[in-house]
Amino acid sequence: MANVTEESVVEVLNSVTATAFPTLAEFSGIKDADIFVAYIALLLMALIPIYIGSHWSLSPKKDGNDKEPPLTTKEAAMFPLYASGFLLGLYAIFKIFGKDYINFILSIYFVLIGAVSIGHVLTRPLRNIIQFLGLGRYLTAYKLSLTRNEEVDLFNLTFDYSNIFSLLVGSVVGAVYFKHKQWMANNLFGLSLCICGIESVSLGTYKIGLILLGGLFLYDIFWVFGTDVMVTVATSFDAPVKLLFPKDLAFFESSNSRSFFLLGLGDIVVPGTLYFPLSFSHHEALTLACAGIFIAFLLRFDKRKSEKKAHFSKVYFWTGFLAYIIGLIGTVLVMHFSKASQPALLYLVPSCVGSTFLAAAIRRELPELFAYSDEDEKKKISEKKQE
Repeated sequence: MANVTEESVVEVLNSVTATAFPTLAEFSGIKDADIFVAYIALLLMALIPIYIGSHWSLSPKKDGNDKEPPLTTKEAAMFPLYASGFLLGLYAIFKIFGKDYINFILSIYFVLIGAVSIGHVLTRPLRNIIQFLGLGRYLTAYKLSLTRNEEVDLFNLTFDYSNIFSLLVGSVVGAVYFKHKQWMANNLFGLSLCICGIESVSLGTYKIGLILLGGLFLYDIFWVFGTDVMVTVATSFDAPVKLLFPKDLAFFESSNSRSFFLLGLGDIVVPGTLYFPLSFSHHEALTLACAGIFIAFLLRFDKRKSEKKAHFSKVYFWTGFLAYIIGLIGTVLVMHFSKASQPALLYLVPSCVGSTFLAAAIRRELPELFAYSDEDEKKKISEKKQE
């Protein structure tokens, strides 16, 4: 009976896909409905955290902690070198010691930060639901702190019941992933990490964004086309730093990477192929995230241009967002026809940067775009609050 049910589900999905997307499927030459659904699913999973993270980046965090300081020019220029060193080191470790032991250690790390990130992402909508239901009394804040000599704060944590419940949900997902390596739990981790990275990390200025994306553009091309390092690490690294979707829609149990299409979190946030946590100044989140933080920067620029309006025009955000979609679709199509791994930045950087630069040139706003700074905007907001 279970087999009949699975086959029926697959037949329905195949029929729906063929009906809903016939033109694109025929144009792309993708005849296998399962593969086409996987491509669409990965595209949607890439777009959702960019949209949510970008809009969440407009408002300050409600837990009392400020966002990370913006990137500096030096950090942006050096990041591809740090990423290259870490990638090469991880490649050597996999070759020398094998992947099982390393993956076990890294899985523990990512399960911990993944559980926290899921807790953070769930807290905001959960608070809204609680307030909508008129249960605001359950949002009473508690504070846990540790001080030295009654002057220096060593630890300061503010939380309420929504934080506790969200963290419990994240812990359950973490336990499921750690025990079974379930791909849907993996994706929940990946999506939440992307949202947190895009929300928290700031490029600072458009110029810094160009430097960062330009460096990662060269980084991605070299490590994918020039060597087997990137592909080897991506397929050996068994941790929630990539989104997965099964090639066979009836296949929902195994986590064997050979049976899945994968998209590195860096493709969503940087964009890029695959990045890992580095103790790199105050920007560990950047390793998981950068088209996303670039597009989020554009949204903040849109808001600054229309600061007196409740509903502002999102010209640059939608330009970058649509360019990202086009670039990612181009990546998928080239990968599909060539049957080879592709460096996503090869397509995403020209589309995202080129489209926004052209839009600013047409609107005669290039000087304004280059002059805008997240740090200056934070200072203006802070001064207004003090007044």
